[in-house]
Amino acid sequence: MASAKSAVPDQFVSLFQEGDRHDVYEEKYESTAITYRASRDVILQRLDLLGVTSEAARASFEHWLQSERSNLQEYSEDGDAELYEPKLKLLQEFSYDEWRRRAKWALQNRYESDRTPPDAISAEMAESQDGWFHWPSGDDRLLLRAYLDAVPEVSEVSLDISALAQGGYIDDENFIETSRAMASAIRREIESAVVIGEGVSDTRILQASLQGLFPEVANYFSFFDHSELSVDGGAFYLVKFLKAFATARIPTQLIAVFDNDVAGSDAFAEAVKLKLPANITPIRLPEIEIARNYPTLGAQGAHNVDVNGQAASIELYLGRHNLVAGNGDLRPVRFGGSRSRQGGYQGEVDGKAECEIAPNIDPTRKV
Repeated sequence: MASAKSAVPDQFVSLFQEGDRHDVYEEKYESTAITYRASRDVILQRLDLLGVTSEAARASFEHWLQSERSNLQEYSEDGDAELYEPKLKLLQEFSYDEWRRRAKWALQNRYESDRTPPDAISAEMAESQDGWFHWPSGDDRLLLRAYLDAVPEVSEVSLDISALAQGGYIDDENFIETSRAMASAIRREIESAVVIGEGVSDTRILQASLQGLFPEVANYFSFFDHSELSVDGGAFYLVKFLKAFATARIPTQLIAVFDNDVAGSDAFAEAVKLKLPANITPIRLPEIEIARNYPTLGAQGAHNVDVNGQAASIELYLGRHNLVAGNGDLRPVRFGGSRSRQGGYQGEVDGKAECEIAPNIDPTRKV
């Protein structure tokens, strides 16, 4: 699809994780082929996380198309009509949907010297240099997205770094992992989105759950570590962080995760009212079925009630198998005397530390 000399562009690095690596020794060449490979579905998921969507690919193509038409029109009016008008006429008939219709043929034939294009547009798409198939997008990931959308038969995407490693241009040891570790604000293509929870336990659970349920995209997120510098936790401190990040115009993609309890709901309501930039997204844990009829303890005694929005902290999302106490019953939510700003009472799972010791992640259960 695309190639580069002497180095691996960050755009390519951003599509893979170290776990995608496959080394195969080839006796014929007495060398090791080093590739990173991922399935179509995984690559599409990663492209979505990076903002390289189908809509973005279409917009990039249409921007190029309008620019190319305008340039050819200008050249034609400058006295080269005989040279440029035939191509301009073809471009007037061209569109993104037409490009998609022809993409498979172009993929199969653009490097075939004895190819016979069925028509003039196909001939333009088959040009290996400056052709209409590989339009200048500024980001090859947009082209990859368009290719995958247009040709559903493609089942895998791979990155081959063998020649660079054998030529001494790169150190191939843990190449993707090392490249990601070097990423900083200067290397925006492979910068992770940062997830911020309400505190240390929320962060630990979110990180473990992401790795357990969606390992194929785990490296596309990093987590705010409250414990590293003893940073204050809590729902309303999280709102303060968002205000500070927004005021400082931090360009990093930030996702703030609020609990589905009284404090989290109140703080989330405050956060969504802020005029936050597009790179900062507050979300709240969704309502969950197990919380709709959950055992509670409070001043009024023991009752089963709906604790969504009242006491559905992140521990309830670990599943029944992590919430059962030694006696076989669910650990109840215990309501205290503290009230939120909106007048509701805050509650939490009784003995929640035991739930958090080692969350049992079942990779077949994606909630």
